[in-house]
Amino acid sequence: MTRNLDPTLLAFDQQLARGMLVTLPQTAEDPKAEPSVRALRFQYNPETVTRTRAGQWESKPGKTPEQTKVLTDGQRGGGLHAKSETLALKLIFDVTEALLRDREWAGTSGVLPELALLEGMALGKDQTGEEEKKPATKLVSLTPTELLLLLGPRTFPVVITGMTIVEQRFDTGLFPLRAEVDLRMRILEVGENAANSKVAQAFNNLRDQRREMEDLAAVKGADAQTLIAQALEPGLKSNGTV
Repeated sequence: MTRNLDPTLLAFDQQLARGMLVTLPQTAEDPKAEPSVRALRFQYNPETVTRTRAGQWESKPGKTPEQTKVLTDGQRGGGLHAKSETLALKLIFDVTEALLRDREWAGTSGVLPELALLEGMALGKDQTGEEEKKPATKLVSLTPTELLLLLGPRTFPVVITGMTIVEQRFDTGLFPLRAEVDLRMRILEVGENAANSKVAQAFNNLRDQRREMEDLAAVKGADAQTLIAQALEPGLKSNGTV
């Protein structure tokens, strides 16, 4: 039975939406088979979510000066080689309140169950990796579980790429009663989700949702044309006169 760590000492006027990580196993070969799905609901929502997209601008010279000029004119002098968007947040798990509610509560394992589920998601199904043949790096190749990160109305298809766990407040059995986890994840975008149709669908839904949000913020039509004219001709007033 899944234990409940929901805090009860805090009262809200309305129900609080909780973030969640849900596993997305590979599609089973047998269509009748139901792949096991695990979910970890956040005890406390993260205070901040940091999303980063980085890339490198590269120019592609042609074989001849004429080709270089065509590429420069047509591609703004080069192109952006961007990496997938990354996402970072901090999770907190704390069983102190649960222990105060019930001294006989089967929570003597502290927050280790929640940490174990997170670590399993980061390591992947096999929980082991293959050591790469690079003695200088000593890296192990892992296949982390594909996940859905649910943050309110948004759903991100992700894999965990980094995790820092700080265990705190140990009991007499040296079980941590509280832990802070810094999670770093990579969003699975186009070209990275072809093997799992559910991941591809999640990213397409996220992309469509972003386009809908764009329409709420974008200045369009005649107003947009006026703004462009003002930017190109600083002396131009809002009514189009100088």
